[in-house]
Amino acid sequence: INPDLFNWDDLSYHADIARDNLCVPWLDADNPRLVDVPAEFALDPLWPNPFNARAHICFHVDRAGEVTVRAYDILGRTATEIARERFEIGMHTLSWDAVGLPSGVYFIEAQTQFGERMVQKAALVR
Repeated sequence: INPDLFNWDDLSYHADIARDNLCVPWLDADNPRLVDVPAEFALDPLWPNPFNARAHICFHVDRAGEVTVRAYDILGRTATEIARERFEIGMHTLSWDAVGLPSGVYFIEAQTQFGERMVQKAALVR
């Protein structure tokens, strides 16, 4: 390997980015920006909680793929499927409109196609 073919400053810069868990969008060289890559799949606490009709669900995806988000009632029955779609790496926020559901405690489950699963408790108060 000819060392003259490498730009060692660029190599060092990209190694620092990789070490810091950041990803560079290689295809968009005209508009460089850094994207935070989560260390693992995570589901943040629902907010507001308790809520009246609308709440926000935030989760972090460490590898692109399908994520299913569902709400279950206290008896474990599916109350609603909030999302089932492909998400890219990064943080995502869904808005859950619970119109038509009765007041009570719900469990919000987020599950990836890779089997990762997290659950948060939510209180719907009308």
